[in-house]
Amino acid sequence: KEFDFYREKKEPHPIFKKYKLNFIPYQHKDINQWRESLKGGISYHDEDTNLILHGGVDDVWYDLDEKKLVVADYKAQSTTTEVEKEYYLKSQYHQGYKTQMDIYVYILRNMNFNVSSTSYFMVCNGVKTKDKFNSNMEFDITLVDYETDTSWVQNKINDMKLTLDSNTIP
Repeated sequence: KEFDFYREKKEPHPIFKKYKLNFIPYQHKDINQWRESLKGGISYHDEDTNLILHGGVDDVWYDLDEKKLVVADYKAQSTTTEVEKEYYLKSQYHQGYKTQMDIYVYILRNMNFNVSSTSYFMVCNGVKTKDKFNSNMEFDITLVDYETDTSWVQNKINDMKLTLDSNTIP
C-alpha cells in the first residue's frame, strides 16, 4: 500500500531517493493482478511447450533513465546480522529468491516488456536492539540489487515439458 500511494502520485518512494535511483513505482492497469499469483499474476504462454507460466510479483518499478521495468521482491526478516549484498545473495537460504527473480524477468520479457536485468530485493529487517516492543515493530530497510540470469529458464521449461510427457515417474 505504501508503494501504491507513490504509484498513484507518480512520485518516487523515499527508498529510491536514499539509494539514488531514478525510479517510480510502475503504474499498469493490471498491476494488482500481477501481484496475485492465484489470480493469474504475470503470465505468458510458451508456444513451444504449450505451457503457461505465471507467478505473482511483489512489485514492479520503472527506471526513468533506462526506460525499463524493474522487478522488486519484498523480503521480511528479523535477524541481528546486518543485511549485506554479498552475504545475502550467496546465502544458501536465498538461492531460491534469485531463481524467482530470474523467472519473473523472463516472464515479463516474454510479455513484451522492456525489463532491466537488475532487480531488487527490498529487505525489511526487524530491529532487535530496542529495549521495548510497545506493540510496534521497526525495520531497517536495505535494497539489495541482483543481476538476473534468464539464460537457463527456457531449458528448464523444456525439461518440465519432457517430464510431464514422460511415462516414467520422476
